[in-house]
Amino acid sequence: MSSETPLMKQFHEFKSQHSDAILFMRCGDFYEMFHEDAKIVSKELQIVLTSRNKNSPNPIPMAGIPHHAYEGYAAKLISKGYKIAMCEQVEDPKLAKGLVKRAVTQVITPGTVTLNGVLNPSSHNYLCSLYLSKNEVILSYIDVSTGEAKVTSFCNQLKEFTQLREELLRVAPSEILIHKKLMDHPIFQKDILKYLMERSIPFQKWEKRISKTSPLVFDWISKSVFNSSGLNKTSELIPSLEILFSYMESCNIQSEIVSLTHYETKKKLLLDPNTIRNLELLQSLYSQSKDGTLFSTLDKTVTASGARLLKSYILNPLIDKTKIETRYSIVSSLVDNSSLLHLLRDELSNCYDLFRLMNRLLNQNANGKDLLAIKKSLGIIPKVSHILHELNLDHLIANFNDLDSLVDLIEACLLDEAPQKITDGKLIRPSYNQELSHLHHLLNDQDQLLSDLEQKEKQSSNLKTLRIKYNRVFGYYLEIPKSMASEVPDYFIRRQTLTNVERYTTPELKKLETELLSAKDKVCSLEYKLFQELRDKVLNEITHIKQWAQLFSFLDVLCSFAIKAVQGQYCRPQLVEDEILVIENGRHPVVEDAMTDFVPNDHYFNAKTELIHIITGPNMGGKSTYLRQTAMIVLMAQMGSFVPADLCKMKVFDRIFTRVGASDDLGGGKSTFMVEMSETAYLLKHATSQSLILLDEIGRGTATFDGLSLAWSVIEYIIDELHCMTLFATHYHELTQISQLNNRIKNYSVSVLENKKEILFQHKIVRGSANRSYGIHVARLAGMPNKLLERADSILNDLESSKQTVIGLDTKSKRLCIHGIQTPLFEKESPKINDPILEKIDQTDFNSMTPIEALHYLYDLKEEIRKSKKRK
Repeated sequence: MSSETPLMKQFHEFKSQHSDAILFMRCGDFYEMFHEDAKIVSKELQIVLTSRNKNSPNPIPMAGIPHHAYEGYAAKLISKGYKIAMCEQVEDPKLAKGLVKRAVTQVITPGTVTLNGVLNPSSHNYLCSLYLSKNEVILSYIDVSTGEAKVTSFCNQLKEFTQLREELLRVAPSEILIHKKLMDHPIFQKDILKYLMERSIPFQKWEKRISKTSPLVFDWISKSVFNSSGLNKTSELIPSLEILFSYMESCNIQSEIVSLTHYETKKKLLLDPNTIRNLELLQSLYSQSKDGTLFSTLDKTVTASGARLLKSYILNPLIDKTKIETRYSIVSSLVDNSSLLHLLRDELSNCYDLFRLMNRLLNQNANGKDLLAIKKSLGIIPKVSHILHELNLDHLIANFNDLDSLVDLIEACLLDEAPQKITDGKLIRPSYNQELSHLHHLLNDQDQLLSDLEQKEKQSSNLKTLRIKYNRVFGYYLEIPKSMASEVPDYFIRRQTLTNVERYTTPELKKLETELLSAKDKVCSLEYKLFQELRDKVLNEITHIKQWAQLFSFLDVLCSFAIKAVQGQYCRPQLVEDEILVIENGRHPVVEDAMTDFVPNDHYFNAKTELIHIITGPNMGGKSTYLRQTAMIVLMAQMGSFVPADLCKMKVFDRIFTRVGASDDLGGGKSTFMVEMSETAYLLKHATSQSLILLDEIGRGTATFDGLSLAWSVIEYIIDELHCMTLFATHYHELTQISQLNNRIKNYSVSVLENKKEILFQHKIVRGSANRSYGIHVARLAGMPNKLLERADSILNDLESSKQTVIGLDTKSKRLCIHGIQTPLFEKESPKINDPILEKIDQTDFNSMTPIEALHYLYDLKEEIRKSKKRK
């Protein structure tokens, strides 16, 4: 190490302090990376890997990027999960004696990043912490770029972490800090850590001591924000927040906390991961993009923060009727005043992402363009206020500051075309500051100033041939012919004597020269200072600015609801206390947008008379769409949106569960059927009487009798134990007979028009059950070969004509039984009364058998016949 250069010693010093980060070391106009950092950067960014001391036995790997373009490079590394330690020069290299002083000024991580190249404008970027208290597991998370923090808790059973895993999926954190006590728990490691690693979510163990005497929380969160959260200073939730702020402080990241929300998951409509996926709320199952999702359908927002809030509304529908009705009322006002609705959207479209702009300002990453964007965003306040007044929504801006004076200040200070860099001038209006105005006068009018001084000296000295000239050695000087040297005034100071001329200067010319030659540097320095002062004045209003930003986001989402309501002719839901769900001419919001002739359908649930709907009908008939649109309408209604229907009267639900579609989990060692059973078991365990359940083809992934038995039992369990509204789509037509056992189970089917071998799906749900699934017809529509289809028809006819048994309901015993029909067991020989096999059959009571018992009986019978043949 003794042979190391001072720069390398400095590098190793900082690297030892930030061993888990890539060190960006500022060297002049570049950020340089060394050793393993250089190799990583070269590989990930596809830039040249070079070396220092190339001729030495051990050259040092090195890579570099231009300092003015570092954000783009850093963004790529952060998006891949790396941390970056920014090591800056903290003194002017021109004034440095020896090695330039450096310091790590900021550590950028996936959860604390504020770089534009990383952040998705329409998504939050959460830093999350997990803490284990005596009674609860605490989850806290914050979007550093917007200053929005949230905290919740889960009962500390430590047997499973299902609810925590579900909430993590909804939150989708970019980075997680896990307290050591929780990290070391074996069940947590098996469940949550496995989940995080599968999804490549960066996490780390938090081992630092958490202060209980002087927590950082109260340094970061204002008293008013903390009080509005409903927490108290001794809450068990505080340590989890403490971890977040301690980590942010260690990274030297600043964030103005504008909101702290303490919520309980049970106080919102809960959506488990399967439901979020199956309903395609944010991501399409087919394309893995947002296209074809509920979000893409409802997203008519015109601001980035509005799009983020809409996602939050989709994933966190309300169960508080008062809050839901408040949203309905505002949407209704906007729908009824379309001209004001469009005016409001036009104004909101001029609003930039104030949350992230203010946090860039707070972290001293903002430039002149950012401040101009803030000015333009705040400039819409007067018109927005007027529109809200016209809509009778003045209460939304009660006690808000108008911020007119701040807008005027930024307007007076910044040039309209501010540059990206804030240290090179051309940023501040000259008229804003008297000294700056004088400096710009020197820069812009230096020829005139020199000419004026020349004329002045000619007149005072009476030297008509005097000229002011300039060279790089002497700067500005007065030049006269050598013949007139005896006539110069006493205050002339000789600078140089040449063959034919004499050169002089004067105190006044020296002063002007100093001012002219230093004016440019002084302008850049003064403008930077004035920019910093302006930044501080804007930051003084950060609370009020973010208050307006929250309102703009809220209005943007509700305008989006209103636009969609007008375009799609949506209706305002009616929330009632009765245990009902009534929908007239309901439509699937996403599918309807993609079609010109969507067929609407009705829904009628009543806890007393119609609790479960069993839906049968052909493939491609619309059963799955019908199931999903029911959930979509309920979810949208509890978001505060109007819904795609002519009428919607409903109670408030606490959860929506879906078991739709078929998929396996090969990585987790689960077959398609195992996944289906696991998801069904989960919803049966967690559903309540206030839940909505959607089940599509339960039991299809196993043998017919097994699947039918399970499906029948699931329906019985729901009606007897859960008492919740359920839509159950199936191809087991035998299930429809269960309606004879309970009058709260009703049969529905998809109507079909059949003409010879042609069928027409009407996509209409009607009362009654179907007796066919038309699978071969669907195969024909899919383009299967005709020869194959003809063979399939032939096999189907043979199977139906030779059918030995039929499954039916014995109303007397109220059991599903197998009845023999058509062909006798033996055709070649007349039955002999003394045949032991026939005697056994004759003595068996088939009516008392369950389907499984009947299947085992047939297997045993077949084995006896086989043994009998061998004996013969």
